[in-house]
Amino acid sequence: MDVSIIIPYYNAGLYLRDALDSLNTFKDNPDIEIIIVNDGSTDPESVAYLETIKDDVYIIINQPNAGAAAARNTGLKASIGDYLLFLDSDNKLRDVMIHKGLKILKNEDVDIVYGKAAFFGSSTDQLFKQDVFHMPTLMARNYIDVCCIFKRKVYETIGGMDTAKVLNQEDWEYWIRAGKAGFKFRYVDEFWYDYRTHEASTTNSINDETYYQARLYIYKKHPELVIDSFFYLTDQFHAYRRDRKMPLRSFFKYVYNKYFKKQADNIPQ
Repeated sequence: MDVSIIIPYYNAGLYLRDALDSLNTFKDNPDIEIIIVNDGSTDPESVAYLETIKDDVYIIINQPNAGAAAARNTGLKASIGDYLLFLDSDNKLRDVMIHKGLKILKNEDVDIVYGKAAFFGSSTDQLFKQDVFHMPTLMARNYIDVCCIFKRKVYETIGGMDTAKVLNQEDWEYWIRAGKAGFKFRYVDEFWYDYRTHEASTTNSINDETYYQARLYIYKKHPELVIDSFFYLTDQFHAYRRDRKMPLRSFFKYVYNKYFKKQADNIPQ
């Protein structure tokens, strides 16, 4: 089995059909399994929709409501794929994510791959911007979404997601833990999935207080990364202040590092 696509599902009957439609290319592929974890849905329409697809190729697992992190963990435990992919039930996957993601994971020294989101729904504004993995930056803010494709050894090494209720952004802590374990990330600056914005989306439920509590929880859990990131950012701050006092020197240093240093490094000795 190549890929296990894990979809946590809770009262999302209005949207799950769109998520599954986006997977039609892979639906009958014997090397790809699609696991839907019903996290105790109570909405009649959502429950009824699962009944309509229970005889299809999907693997449907029912559990009492325990939250998205617990639902993903249930999917992880049930999965058999060499590569794993998280897709939220209200989002849509683009074929390129699996095609290019697998190619990178199979041919490069990379463990986790992700692209960027195109936003649709109640708003098309960019709610977050994905970027290359950088631990001090990731410690400062959550910018790598849960929709990544990664090698099974990541899960086998670091386990499942943290289910603490105070966290409320379990993907943030999960990728921090993966980076801490030494796994290598690769960001591809292409649209790989579509992120739906609506009133019930997780992003809309995050406010300053919940974000602060999540950050505090992560910092207490990974104090050594807080210290490392503080030292790095402090050094960067002092370098920034020094460069402001010598703008001409800073300009030439930037030009050298951007346009000449790589060429010099590649000159045979």
